[in-house]
Amino acid sequence: MTGTSMDMGDYEVLRDVRTPECSLRLLRLSPGRRVNLHLHRKTTQIYFVVEGEATVTVAGENKKIGPMESLRIAMDTPHAIGTQSNAIVLSISIPPLRPEDQIVVK
Repeated sequence: MTGTSMDMGDYEVLRDVRTPECSLRLLRLSPGRRVNLHLHRKTTQIYFVVEGEATVTVAGENKKIGPMESLRIAMDTPHAIGTQSNAIVLSISIPPLRPEDQIVVK
C-alpha cells in the first residue's frame, strides 16, 4: 500500500490499525520517498522511529530522529517526514486519522 494520494507523498504503509482512541500506521521510508508537507486540524500525531533515521520537518524546522526516538506534532502544524537511507516509522494519530483531515500544504 502506498500513501493515500500522490499529494501526500510516496511511502509504503506496512500496517494500518484503528482503535476508538487512535490510529497507528507503520510506514516504510526509503531514499527519495517521503510523506509530503501537510497538517491536521483535528489530529495530534507522534512519529516514533523503529529503525533507521528520519528527518521530520515541523513548522519549517528540520529535526532528525533516530531509533527509539519520537516527536510530537500538534494540530494545525505543517509537517513532513523523509529519510536519506531506510527507515521504519510508527505514526500515531490521536484521535484516529481521517482522510479528510490530511491537508496538503503547498
